[in-house]
Amino acid sequence: MSSSIYISNKKLVSLVIITLFTLLLIFLIFPLILYNYIPESMLGTFIKNNQYAGLLVLPPLLFTIMPGLYYFNFKKDLYIINIISFRTILFFLSRKQQIDIAHNMLKEYKIFNRPFSFNKTLMIKLESQNKKKIVIKRFNFSLLRSKELQKIQIELDNIIKING
Repeated sequence: MSSSIYISNKKLVSLVIITLFTLLLIFLIFPLILYNYIPESMLGTFIKNNQYAGLLVLPPLLFTIMPGLYYFNFKKDLYIINIISFRTILFFLSRKQQIDIAHNMLKEYKIFNRPFSFNKTLMIKLESQNKKKIVIKRFNFSLLRSKELQKIQIELDNIIKING
């Protein structure tokens, strides 16, 4: 078992958000502003004649906003597993999911693919320290690469195997 592992999608999610909002500005907001300020110019006429072309940016935007685009951190060291997951764009609609547990508390996990989205859900079943209560926590991971998914699975499998 390796000593520590750190997996995050911060850079990739930031790149997707910047790209989406840039497309929104270029194809929807700027043309509306230009059309209002210079409607009789050649550019204003072009925008008026092709006004629905800007709506092409809405499906990709809605495809990422509706199911959610989640930022996640997965950290594992010799003693502790730390997982953080929260929605990036509409963060006020859901609360931040966070867990910091000892290895011996982990009992089981499953990973689910979410249809029609870039998300996977990690479900963790853990036991309280007094061994009386079982708790299930779910974490959404967006844009998780298969290599990263395999690393997470290997590490969690090793922990479960050690826990017996």
